[in-house]
Amino acid sequence: MARSTRKQTELFLLAQPLEALSQIVLPTGEDVLRRLFCHGSNSKDNRKAVIDDVVRVWERAHIPVFPLRSIMKKLETLVGKYEVRKKAKKRQSEGDKVSDALLQGHLASLFDIAAPATSSSMIHLKQKDKDFLDDQRGQRKMVMSTVDKESMAKESRKHERLAAERRRKEKELAETLERGEMIELLTGSSATAECADSSTSSSDTNSSGRGSAAASASRPKRLKITKEVAAAADRVKLTSRGAHHVFSAIAADQGVLSPTTMSIRRHRKVLRKETAEAAVKDYRNQVQEHDSVLILHWDGKLLPGSESQGHVDRLAIVVTSPSLEGEKLLAIPALPSGTGEAMASKVEETIRHWKFEDRVGGLCFDTTASNTGVHAGCCTLLEQKLGRPLLNLACRHHVMELILASAFKATFGNATSGPDVQLFKRFQKKWPTLIKANATIINDPRLADHHEWKRTTLEALAKAAATTRDDYKELAELTAKAIKGEVPTTCRKPGAHHYARWMAKAIYTLKMTMFKNEFELTPRELPSLQEMSVFIILIYARAWFEAPLAADAPLNDLTLFHDLHKYRDLNSKISEATVKTFKRHFWYLGTDLVGLALFSDKVTIEEKTKMVEKLAIDKDLDKKRWTTAPQDPSSVTLSDLVTKESLFSFTELKLDASFLQSPVLSWKENEAYNQGKETVQHLAVTNDPAERAIKLITDYSQILTKDESDRQALLQAVERHRRLNLNPN
Repeated sequence: MARSTRKQTELFLLAQPLEALSQIVLPTGEDVLRRLFCHGSNSKDNRKAVIDDVVRVWERAHIPVFPLRSIMKKLETLVGKYEVRKKAKKRQSEGDKVSDALLQGHLASLFDIAAPATSSSMIHLKQKDKDFLDDQRGQRKMVMSTVDKESMAKESRKHERLAAERRRKEKELAETLERGEMIELLTGSSATAECADSSTSSSDTNSSGRGSAAASASRPKRLKITKEVAAAADRVKLTSRGAHHVFSAIAADQGVLSPTTMSIRRHRKVLRKETAEAAVKDYRNQVQEHDSVLILHWDGKLLPGSESQGHVDRLAIVVTSPSLEGEKLLAIPALPSGTGEAMASKVEETIRHWKFEDRVGGLCFDTTASNTGVHAGCCTLLEQKLGRPLLNLACRHHVMELILASAFKATFGNATSGPDVQLFKRFQKKWPTLIKANATIINDPRLADHHEWKRTTLEALAKAAATTRDDYKELAELTAKAIKGEVPTTCRKPGAHHYARWMAKAIYTLKMTMFKNEFELTPRELPSLQEMSVFIILIYARAWFEAPLAADAPLNDLTLFHDLHKYRDLNSKISEATVKTFKRHFWYLGTDLVGLALFSDKVTIEEKTKMVEKLAIDKDLDKKRWTTAPQDPSSVTLSDLVTKESLFSFTELKLDASFLQSPVLSWKENEAYNQGKETVQHLAVTNDPAERAIKLITDYSQILTKDESDRQALLQAVERHRRLNLNPN
C-alpha cells in the first residue's frame, strides 16, 4: 500500500493539517483552516466542529465571543477567500504572488471572534484578559496557563449553584402551576439570567413564611413579551391579533394567562422604539470607534400608502463603510415628491439625525436624471447642503443594466421595453410542461472562437462564486455551462421579468435559447435570442460580475469599452447601441475616480508608474462636481486620464498617499499601500444595499402599523433580527 508523504498532505499556503488547536494561544486564521481541513472536507458539520473547538479556546481565555451564527459566517468568508485563490494556484503572475502574500498575512493574524468592545461583557472584562486579547491581536507573545485553578474552582461552584437553583425552581414550578403562577416567555439567555439571579429571591421566599407564599401564588400573571419575541413576530409579519392566538395557545398549555391583543400591540410598539434607539446608538459607536468613512446609498420607489394618501414615494437611505462589515439602514421615509430637491432634503435630514454629516465621503446612486442633474439633481444639491464635494460613485450594476437594455432594444426593437414582455410571459406559462431533459447547448460558431473573452469570463465567475446567490448565481451557472458547451442538469423556475429586472431578462434569454426545441418561437424571435445569448456569454456576464470591484473599475470600464467596439465584428447593431449608451456613463474614467486603479492587481507596474508621474504634474484643479471622462477612450490609457485631482478619492476615503513616494515595485511591502488597498477593495460601488432596503419597505409598507414613526422603528427591528438571525434557507 502506498504511503502518503508530507508533501502530498500539505495544504496550499498552509503547511500540514492540524490535529488539535493549541490551548495556550488564541487560534489564527491559518490554525482554523488547518484544523478544518484536518476533518477532510469543508462540510457544514465539519465547520460546526471546528467552531466548537475555537470557542472552547476563547472560553478558556475568559473572553466573550460573537454569536455562533456570526462566527460561522466569518469562517465561511475566510474559507471562500482561500478556496478562490486555491482554485487558481497554478497561476503565478506578479499579481497572483501579491494576492498570495496578502492572503498569508491575513491568515497569520488572529481569527478574531471577540464580542464588540461596546458590549457589557467586554466592558466588564478583567484587565489581564483585555491585555491578553490585545497581545493576541498584535505580537502574540503571551500564552495562557495550562491549568487555571481559580477559574476551574469558580466554574465548579457556579455549576453547583445553578444545578441547585434549577432543582429548587423545578420543585416550586410543579407546586405552583395549579395555583396560576407566572411563566415568562423568555429567550435562552434570559432564562439563564433568571436562574443566576434567583438565589436572593430564594432566601427571601424561604424566610417569608407560608402567608406571603400563598399571597404570591394567588396572583395569576401573564406571558411576558421580550424584545426578541417581538422582533421575531415582526420579521414573520405576525399581526397582534395573530400573535394573540399563538400566545393564548402557549399560555393554555402552561396553565397561565395570555396578554390581550391591545396589550400585545402596545408592548410591541414600545419594544420597537427601544430597538430603534439602540440601533442608532450602537452604529454611531461603531463608526466612532473605527473612525469610519461612510458611503451614502439611496433609492426610491412608488408604493401604496394609506387610503387618504394613495401612492407615496419612499426613499431608502442606507450607509456602508469600507471599515465596517455589512450595511446599515438609516430610514425609509415618505417623500412629498420624487424630485432631486425632495430627495436631497430628506437625505440631509436623515444623516444629520444620525450625526453622520461629517462622516459621509461618497454617494452611491442610480444614474437617473433626478440624481445626476447638474443643477437640480440630488447629488449636486446634497453636496451644496453639506458644503463640500463628495465622491460620486454611480451604481455600476445600474450602468450595466442600461447597457443590456440598449442591446435588447437593438435586437428586439421595443418588444422588450414594456413592463411585461409577452415573449417572457409565454415562456413562463409554458415552463411547467417543458421536458427539462431536452435542453440543448447554446450552439453558435462564434462561441468556438474568442478564447480570451471566454477565459476572462470564467475567471470572473469563479472569483464571484463565494459571494454570489439567488438569480446572480443562476446567471453565473448558465453562462459557465454555455462556455463549456454543457447543458445544465437542473433549471430553476422562471421568476419575475418586469422592466426593472434586467438580470432576469438575461436569464430568460439563455433559458429560452437552451429550450428552443421545446418552446415555439417565431422566425424573428429565435435569431434575436441567439444574438443576445452570444452577447451575454462573451461580453455582458463578465462585466456584470466584475462590477462590484472598485479598484478594478477604471480598467474594467476601459476594457469593456474596447470590447464593445470590437464586438461590431460579431453584431454591429448591438455594438453601436451599447457603445452609445456606455459613453454617457464613464463615471469611473473621470479624473476623480481613476486613481482607484492604483490599488488594482490588474493594472501593470509600468502603467501605475506612469500614473504616479502624472500625479506629480501641477495643474489647476477642476472645481466641478466631477470631471468629464474622455468621449472616445479607444486609444486612451489610464495614465492619460490622471491629473492631480485624481488624489481627491484619497482625501475623501482618508487614504495615506505616502506610498506614492516609493517605487511601485515596493508597494506590496508598504503598510500605507496595503491599508489603502484593503479600504478600496471594500468600497461599495453598487447600489444593491439600497435595493435590499426597498424590498424591505415593499414587504412592510402596509402591514403591522399605520403610524409612520412606528413603521421606521419596525424596519430597524426587522433589519436587526435578520442580521443577528440569518435565514438558514
